[in-house]
Amino acid sequence: MKYIWLVEKYLEGEMKGEELSRFELEILRNPELANEVERVRKLDLFARNQYARLRDTLELVEDYNDMQNVVDYSLLGDDLESLQIRKISNNDPEFNDFREKVKAASLQKQVRENFRNKIMISRKAILIAAASFAFLLAFSLIAVFTRSAHNNPALAYESFYEPYPADLLVRDLVITTADPYQSGLSEYQQANYGMALNHFNRIPPESEANNAISLLKGVCYMELKQFESAMICFDSIMNDPVLSDYGKWYKGLCYIKLGEPGHAREVFSQITEQGGHFSKQAKNILKSL
Repeated sequence: MKYIWLVEKYLEGEMKGEELSRFELEILRNPELANEVERVRKLDLFARNQYARLRDTLELVEDYNDMQNVVDYSLLGDDLESLQIRKISNNDPEFNDFREKVKAASLQKQVRENFRNKIMISRKAILIAAASFAFLLAFSLIAVFTRSAHNNPALAYESFYEPYPADLLVRDLVITTADPYQSGLSEYQQANYGMALNHFNRIPPESEANNAISLLKGVCYMELKQFESAMICFDSIMNDPVLSDYGKWYKGLCYIKLGEPGHAREVFSQITEQGGHFSKQAKNILKSL
């Protein structure tokens, strides 16, 4: 507080020249003086803000002693009564012109809406027609392919027939070129079914691999389009606990190629009932016969 008069003089801008320089230097050196300057500055700012708020508030207060600024409600009522709404006459040219403009605008809006609705209807009709055509086309294609599968056993044969993989029989055998069985397997694996059949026919009937040879010979006959000879080979392995499933499967396919779908269905039905290796394929091929 001992610096209060100097601080006020400083903040009011009354210090000049060397006195101002010495006082600002003292502010930097003396923390007490610096705090005092900041305190007084904040008080001055607070006072100024409060004064401004008070002045703005006083301007909103109505002075009833000042008659020039008091609202005369009687005069206001007279003014309201003096106001009259002029009724527009139908004969007024400006009214008719305005009415025609409104009609024209409404007509244009209605035309635009109708045109837009027609376009939307046309688009919907086109989309519906296109969707219907696509559905009918897809249904027709499905029907055609389904019907062709049911009525064309040859197509079913081509879809399900695959030659027996001979590598299953020779995986653990030692191949020697002098052995007709191994020579036949080699030709079979290279899809030389005629050569393979020649080698297999050289093997004596008492061979230990006779059932496996009969299966491979049957497939060779199928590849050579000799389906009756193939069925004889497959019938000879029906007692084999492993290869009998293959024999029945290929025998059913031979019936298809021989034009006997009834016998083919009997064979595939047996396979399905027994639930062997080809049971799932037999169910599918039955749907095509």
